[in-house]
Amino acid sequence: MVDHIVASYDEELTQLDTLIMTMGSAAAEMTENAVTALCNRDHDLAREVIKTDKQVNSALNEITEHAQNILALRSPLANDLRAVISAIQIGLNLERVGDLAKNISKILLKNDITLNDPIRAEIEKMSKKAHSSLRDVLVAYSQGNTEAALAIHQNDKQLDVLHKALTKMIMLDIKSAPDDIDSDVQLLFVSRHLERIGDHAQNIAEAVIYRVDGVIYEPED
Repeated sequence: MVDHIVASYDEELTQLDTLIMTMGSAAAEMTENAVTALCNRDHDLAREVIKTDKQVNSALNEITEHAQNILALRSPLANDLRAVISAIQIGLNLERVGDLAKNISKILLKNDITLNDPIRAEIEKMSKKAHSSLRDVLVAYSQGNTEAALAIHQNDKQLDVLHKALTKMIMLDIKSAPDDIDSDVQLLFVSRHLERIGDHAQNIAEAVIYRVDGVIYEPED
């Protein structure tokens, strides 16, 4: 009887991990597709991103409910308690990633976006870095790999540098081509959204470190 209860408990914790990985994969795909849609002016793909956001939101609700049930019925301690708490934290950050990807898609659908080649290239660089940060932090989560989680902070610094460079490029484009100012202002939002996605990947990395080591990681400035 005891073995059965323990096995059931382990299954519940494993299910929580599965939900996180499924939600994370969807959020990462949204990030990649949102920028692909923007760069290719693919309105159908943008609408698909927005549709997927509803699935991500539902996944957060499922994770929260599952975690609350474990807390209420199992009274987890130590490592198990950290696993449940970190799952909730990660779910919240993934939900925000989905919102940001959705916002990028809405920018395309609601505006006549003009992308010159240099700005397009920089946006694609940011998208690739943001997507890789999400992908890598999910692997770190699944493996309980704190070293891989720590590496996400370096990725975020690189993404910050790209964000600053793209912002400068767009501001110069506003000065040289004022007729495109409306489009350029929207692209500033795109850059900011991608930078924020990197921040959420970093938050997830900190949750991984907390789950594994039980410490609150404070990155150096």
